[in-house]
Amino acid sequence: MKSIPKEKCGICEKFIYLHNKILICAVDNKAYHAKCLKISRDTACELQTMPDWFCPMCLENIFPFFNLKSSDFLPEKCKSCTKFISASQHELDYCTLCTEKCHTQCLNLSLCKPCRDDSEKYS
Repeated sequence: MKSIPKEKCGICEKFIYLHNKILICAVDNKAYHAKCLKISRDTACELQTMPDWFCPMCLENIFPFFNLKSSDFLPEKCKSCTKFISASQHELDYCTLCTEKCHTQCLNLSLCKPCRDDSEKYS
């Protein structure tokens, strides 16, 4: 016999039954299946003992940089010379073949070095 549903999951919108591992967000008070959050049963049990748990959606709203990877903070590099690009210090353009950003002086015939090298291989 199934237990009585408690409420709907904030991700899959299916009912959460009393026997399911449930996490309730301290910000929006929505309930979530641990499996929908890709959290193991052990981790869910541990999180249930915490006074304040925040769902990933609320964390992203509270901390806009929550989902950024460390690579998102690295400056871009020129496709030709592989040196860092600074829009305030360099003239920039795009390779007409691969559309990657390059220093204007690094482009030759509107192509970056890797694209020029590739085109020379097949010439």
